[in-house]
Formats: sequence, structure tokens, C-alpha cells
Amino acid sequence: MNTSRNKQQQNRSQGSPNKQPLTFVSEGVTNIEDENEKAKLEQEKFERESKIRSRKTLRDQLRSSAISKQKEFNGLVKQRESFNRLNEEEIEFFKSIEDAKLAEESKMNEYLSSKLNTFEKKKRLLELKSKKKPSASVHDSDKSPKLTTPSPRIVKIKSKKKKLGLKVNLKP
Repeated sequence: MNTSRNKQQQNRSQGSPNKQPLTFVSEGVTNIEDENEKAKLEQEKFERESKIRSRKTLRDQLRSSAISKQKEFNGLVKQRESFNRLNEEEIEFFKSIEDAKLAEESKMNEYLSSKLNTFEKKKRLLELKSKKKPSASVHDSDKSPKLTTPSPRIVKIKSKKKKLGLKVNLKP
């Protein structure tokens, strides 16, 4: 009988590792309520001791927290850099595009400056010719008829408005 009781106590104690095995109280020796309170106090003491044993020191807690935060930060940095980082081929591609734009812009500037120079030359030639003609026309005014340019006139264009086809008779 004693061995079966020990087996039951072992089974109960193995079922929950944080609890102490139950001890039986013989009748009439002590009060059951007092025994229950003592058992609860002992159980709480046992649980506190097991928590203290499993608790890390403050230094270990801070160290593990710092390590986890550093790992998280490194992961974020790696993710950000992998997203924004360009390899050599991409860098060369963007440089070639930029160089092509600069070359095209310089060609356009050269073209515009050459056209501007030719325009300025033609303008000067026309100005010189126009200065020479009035002086010649003053001397030759009797011989050649003057060319007159037509003066600009204002021409009104009638708009084609669609008529509704309704006529109003105001006469009686």
C-alpha cells in the first residue's frame, strides 16, 4: 500500500514540475485550514525560488537586449543598402546617358551660335544695303519712280453664325 501511495505522489509531482509533492496530514493533529495556508506559502516560496534561478542578471538582460537591437538595426541597414545600391554596369549606363545629354546640348549650343552668327552677318549686310539705297535714291529721285508699300488695312471677316430660322414680325 505504501508503494502505491509513493507512485501516486511521484506521478503527481512529475505532472507539474513547478509544484512540490503533496504531503498528507493526519486527522486530528492539526487544523486543515492552517495546513492549506502553510502549503500555499511553501508553494509560493518554491515558485519564487525557481523564478529567481531562471532569471537573468540585469547585465545579461541589457546585453541580450543590445545584441538583439544591433541585429535588427544591421538588418534594416542591409535592406536599405541592397535596395539603393547600384552595381558597376548600372553606374556606367547612367554616366553614358548623362554624357550623351551633355554632348547633345553642346552640339545644340554650337549650332545655335553658328546660326546666330550667320543671322547677324546677314542683318549687317541688309543694314548696309539699306543705308546705301536711301542715299542713292535721293540723287536718283527724279529718274526712278518711288516704290510705295501698301499700308496695312483692317479687314473685317464676318462670322458665319447659324440662324435659327425664326423671324419676329413686329409690324402690325
